[in-house]
Amino acid sequence: MIKFFRKIRQSILMENSTANPTLPAGRYLKYALGEIVLVVIGILIALQINNWNEIRKDGDLEQGYLKNLIEDLKADIDYTELNVLNRYDKKIKSLELGKAFFQGNYIPMDTLNFLAEIRYGGVFGNIVWDFKKTTYDELVNTGNFRKIKNDSLRKAIIDYYNYLNRTYESTSNKQSGYIPFTNSKAPFDRDNPESISEFDQKFFLESLKSGQFYEVTNLEITLAYKIHQRSITILQMANDLIKSLENHIKR
Repeated sequence: MIKFFRKIRQSILMENSTANPTLPAGRYLKYALGEIVLVVIGILIALQINNWNEIRKDGDLEQGYLKNLIEDLKADIDYTELNVLNRYDKKIKSLELGKAFFQGNYIPMDTLNFLAEIRYGGVFGNIVWDFKKTTYDELVNTGNFRKIKNDSLRKAIIDYYNYLNRTYESTSNKQSGYIPFTNSKAPFDRDNPESISEFDQKFFLESLKSGQFYEVTNLEITLAYKIHQRSITILQMANDLIKSLENHIKR
């Protein structure tokens, strides 16, 4: 760009020098100043072009992050639905069935099926959340959060992942004692859940009449309520954030 302006200046200077060999020194000074102006203009144009390129690169990077965040959020939704929400109703039913048996309001017709239901009451009772935080961690670790231009969108992203962190801290590896209790009454083989001896079946049933079973069942129900409510909030926040991200993606 600077070479282009310099060629124009040199051409003009040569034409004037040829036409008038006795060109005053003041005229040469004007041409020198003109060259400086042209050089400055060339530099400014080059800087502006460079700025445009940087803005375009930042925009492309931002778009990539937004799309990746959406994929991570969808993974969080799938995980939460599969591991908590789709199993919640059956879990609560199993726990309430155990309480009904303790209270003498339910008589099982099939011992093995009944004990299997009691065991199901412990599902996601020791959950370790597997949230997808790959893109968020990259944004934080690389300092590229500033690439997301919209302030409210940045805040929404931070709020969501802060909530995930609080959920992880408040529920992960928090056990009521229900799982250790039921596992201690009879060996459990996941590949062969019906392999319980008659003696262990009898011992298991008798243990369900103990006050300890009733207490850990109530604790497990309380924990299930908390995990379920957290899961509902995660789904709502994730879906809302996906909509916001999609609104900022160029079509």
